[in-house]
Amino acid sequence: MEPPCHRSDSHVSLCRQDDPFTIVGVSPSADPKAIRKACRRGSLALHPDKHPGNEDNIRPMFEKHTRACKVLNDAKLKDK
Repeated sequence: MEPPCHRSDSHVSLCRQDDPFTIVGVSPSADPKAIRKACRRGSLALHPDKHPGNEDNIRPMFEKHTRACKVLNDAKLKDK
C-alpha cells in the first residue's frame, strides 16, 4: 500500500508527499473515527512483519505512516 503521491500519474506534482492526510489516505475534513480507522488499516497493511523478505523496503513506508498518524491524532500538531 503506497500513498497516492507515489503513483505515477499526472497529479504527482500537485500532491504533497509529506502531507499527513495524503500519507494516511483521508481527507482534511475526516472525523477522528475515520482517521483512527485509516491509521489502523494502514499500519496493519504496512507492518514489516507482514512482508517477510521485504522488511528493508517496507519499513520506511511504515515509519512514515506511523509519524503521519501521530500528527493526525494530536490536535495541536494537526492544526499546524
